[in-house]
Order: sequence, then C-alpha cells, then structure tokens
Amino acid sequence: MAASSLAARPFSHSAPLRKKKKAPQYPTYDSPEIVSRTSHTVDEADHDDLPGSKHPKPDPADPLNFADVASRFMSLAAHHTEILKKLQSGDRFSPDAIGALAVQPNRKDPKTYPLRELAEIVPRPGGRTVSLLLHEKDYVKPVMAAVQASPEFNQQPQRDPDNELELVLKVEATNKDAVVRRAKDASQAWRDKMRAVTEKRKKAHAKWQKEASIVPDLKRRADKELQKLQDKEMKVVDAAEQQAVRKIQG
Repeated sequence: MAASSLAARPFSHSAPLRKKKKAPQYPTYDSPEIVSRTSHTVDEADHDDLPGSKHPKPDPADPLNFADVASRFMSLAAHHTEILKKLQSGDRFSPDAIGALAVQPNRKDPKTYPLRELAEIVPRPGGRTVSLLLHEKDYVKPVMAAVQASPEFNQQPQRDPDNELELVLKVEATNKDAVVRRAKDASQAWRDKMRAVTEKRKKAHAKWQKEASIVPDLKRRADKELQKLQDKEMKVVDAAEQQAVRKIQG
C-alpha cells in the first residue's frame, strides 16, 4: 500500500477482508439472586428479539427465574449502548460510523464487508476531512459507490492526487439538537423494547396460573420481582441517555 503523508494515527486498522469473528453469545443469567445459574433450554425466537440472539426459555417450574428476561435486557443494552456510543463520538462521521459502512467489493458477489476491513480510517488534522486509506486499488470504485449511495454520507469521495489508494471525505457540520434528538429517540426505543420483554413474560405468568402450573400468590410475586428487574434496568437506560446527551451538547 502506498504510504500516506498523514501524521495522524489511524483510529481503526484491520487486514483486508478479514474473516468475521463469531458473534458472542449473550449470558443467560443476571446478577440478582432471583435469576438461577442453572442450564436452560433455548426459547423460540421472538419478533422483537435482535437478529441472531438466543435466550433461555422461561419455566413454570421455576417462575422466579428471570434468565430469559435478563438475557434479552442484556442483548438490548449491548445494541442500544453501541448506538449511543456512535452518536457521542461524532455522529455520522466518527471512525466507527464510517467503518461500519457496508461495501460490495465484487459486483458478481453479493457479499459485503464493513469499510473498516477494506481501509484504514484516518481523521485529518483540523477535523474537517477524513481519509480512507484503502488496502487494495480494486476497492477504490466500490468504496466510492458505497459512500455515494449511503444516506448517511451522500457525497462523492475525492481522490488524493498523491496517493491512488487514498480517498477523502468531507466532514459536514452536524446540528447538535438533531443528534440529541436521535440519542433520546434511541433511548426511548430501548425502553419500549424492554417493556415489551416484560409484558411477554407477564403473559407467561398469567398463562401458567390459568393452567394451574403456579398458584395466584406465586404469580403475583413473580410479577412483582419482574417489575423490580425492569425498574433497575430502566435506571441504566436513564443514565446512559443522560451521559450521551451531556457529551453531545458539550
């Protein structure tokens, strides 16, 4: 790869077309004593679950075990925390956001790769431009096409006259109020999905009582403990939202 004259240290670096790591499995238990650390069968996929996630199945024989709820809460936390992190780090033009852009290197092959696997992403001094230092010359046109087609960037990268493997993106000014609103919307979506998880589990409690798998007193206790778990996690969302807003506004 041709050497770049930039002195800035790359924010991301990876080998070309590096094989993707297997996604980590989320834990099937949480810290509260109400969640058992025993093994569980896997619950059927729910339409509200994040793609690729797996969660333990609730068991009427152990109604105070909320491993299924804790697992879904942890999955949602990982997903939405990442969204807030990207918004805090500079919104659209952060190295993480640019690096996540999907690129199709070969027209005949529908497979796509994150831009971070095809290039180093280097913010230039002054913060007004970002350089994409491509690993291969063949990536130039596919990367340009991906950037132009992306609603997040929607611009034509400029070629560097001194380096055929370098493309330059112009960093557009971002309205802080708009970014704050996106952070709040993401946080609210996080809360709504958590409430949906809780409601799903409450319906299971009602079903178990109707089927005489649990007695009414145990059903009420399960509902109460479930609400405590949700309330605890809601405080985590509130803190994450407040931190994101402060950083964006600052």
